[in-house]
Amino acid sequence: MNDIFQILIVTVFSIIYLYTVRKKDCRWAYVAAYTVRIGMLFFSVFGRNIGLLPFDGEDSEYFYKAVWEKTDHYGYTVMHDKFVGLTICLSYVIGDARLIYQYLLMILSMLGIGLTDGVMIKLGIRRRIRFFSLMLMAFFPSFVCLNVVYLREPIIMIFIIAPIYLFICNLKAANNKIRVVYLILSLVVGIMGCIFHPACISSVFGIMVAELLYDPKDDRFKITKTTIIAAIVFAIVICATYRFLPWKFEDFQIKDLAERFMFEKNLAAGSSYAQYVGDSATWGRFFFYTPVRMFYAMFAPLPWQWRGLADIGTFFLNSLFYIVVSVFALIDTSRRNYWKNINRWFVFTALIASAVVGWGCTAYGTSIRHRDEFFPIFIILMALEIRGNDKETEQTV
Repeated sequence: MNDIFQILIVTVFSIIYLYTVRKKDCRWAYVAAYTVRIGMLFFSVFGRNIGLLPFDGEDSEYFYKAVWEKTDHYGYTVMHDKFVGLTICLSYVIGDARLIYQYLLMILSMLGIGLTDGVMIKLGIRRRIRFFSLMLMAFFPSFVCLNVVYLREPIIMIFIIAPIYLFICNLKAANNKIRVVYLILSLVVGIMGCIFHPACISSVFGIMVAELLYDPKDDRFKITKTTIIAAIVFAIVICATYRFLPWKFEDFQIKDLAERFMFEKNLAAGSSYAQYVGDSATWGRFFFYTPVRMFYAMFAPLPWQWRGLADIGTFFLNSLFYIVVSVFALIDTSRRNYWKNINRWFVFTALIASAVVGWGCTAYGTSIRHRDEFFPIFIILMALEIRGNDKETEQTV
């Protein structure tokens, strides 16, 4: 597709998008987020001879070339990768139009920002806190880059935050029938996301735990005989269907994890945190080393891992945010205040996410990319922490 025609299409849809957000109370945050991403998008597509954005390198080029070659670098078909397969289907309609493909991913990221705002609205978070949170999403460096390069992260982010939004709608619904509809939709969307990446299962587990144990009327978790039985049934169903799921859960089998550990340790060229933690050769080692790998996955590169200015910059521009939010979230959940239980649910979901990232990645460059898929969850956690210390609250919508 001609570049001029692509630019015209993006311009028209940009006008439409900016028109649709004009009445939002945090519209300037949306405008800022959209403007920054449009600028980065055009640089990513048309400024490649000048330089590349972070994450816009080998992986993004591999995915895009695979669309046209229909094979990976080993010569095998790539249709098994749902992200590439989806783009191949689109390519039959619009042809080679990289700007359009990356613009569609950018629009999905803006939808993710909107859903994050929707969750905060449902939780009754004040406008000024929401505005600050959205502005952070608008300018957070690594998150912005992931929103515009040719990677599947915006799709994964949607399948992580959308189930959470639907589940919050379930908690706030007055009618039991509507609650059931929202609950089913949240689970279906979360499971569908596993087609693109197994990390989406974190939302499903978080939702099931909350549905089984959380009482929205009393705003507290209750453990009863019924909830214990329900939890056991849920665990049995997951284990029984494990081997029949046609997705990527095989990647998390213990044997595969041990092999992947050795493979990526040899390839990470100094950026691997596997050298600091153990493998998963047995179930015992798996459970023993999981907390350590969670720690490194969410906070690397840590000071003792720094190799130069790039690692130092990454720590202060990315890792530090997750460290601060995590520390204050854990502190906040121990306080006796009205909002503590909903905070605990988000903390639990974030812990599941960090475990998935911890065992799914070894090089911390990859872990940065994948933990930013859960960036909306940490933004909501941050907003809840700020709101927990705020005397004024808004009525829940």
